[in-house]
Parts: sequence; structure tokens; C-alpha cells
Amino acid sequence: MEFLTDGIMALTWQQLVMYAVGITLIWLAIKKGFEPALLLPMGFGAILVNLPFSGVVNQTLTGGIQANGVIEWMFHGNRSFRGDADPAVYWNRRND
Repeated sequence: MEFLTDGIMALTWQQLVMYAVGITLIWLAIKKGFEPALLLPMGFGAILVNLPFSGVVNQTLTGGIQANGVIEWMFHGNRSFRGDADPAVYWNRRND
């Protein structure tokens, strides 16, 4: 139960605004029938990405440890392990 209360207390006003945007998109898709194939995933994504402590975006953990989220891994890969900031550098090294 403590995890739930910690999550609720960690909400910011920006996250609440994005929840409202997500709910509005879902409502438009279901009730009004405006492009449901487009608006439903966008609405659910807007809500799920803004869940506190979900691990989707980068977070600072207890003790100041920086943890990369799923979005960081998807779009930037494991650069921190390779040490390369530019994917072209990695590609050129592999083909040498």
C-alpha cells in the first residue's frame, strides 16, 4: 500500500494534464468515433508514459542514481555500454 501512496504523492500537475489529454483522446475515439485506430493508442500511451515510477522515462532513484527508462533504451540503445555517442562510429568500427 505504501508504494501506491508514494506513486500518488509523486504526481505532478504536468502528469495530471497529460492524464486529462489521454482521457480526452480515448473519449473522442470511443464516444465520438474520431479515428479510433489512431486516438486510442495515443490516449493510452499518454496515460501509461506518465505513470509515476513506471520505468518508462529516465528517473533518479534513491541515492541520486540515474536509471534509464524503456524509451531511452529504445531510441538510444546501449550507448552507455559502448561508449559511442554516434551510431555511425560504431557501424564503421564493425565494418573495418
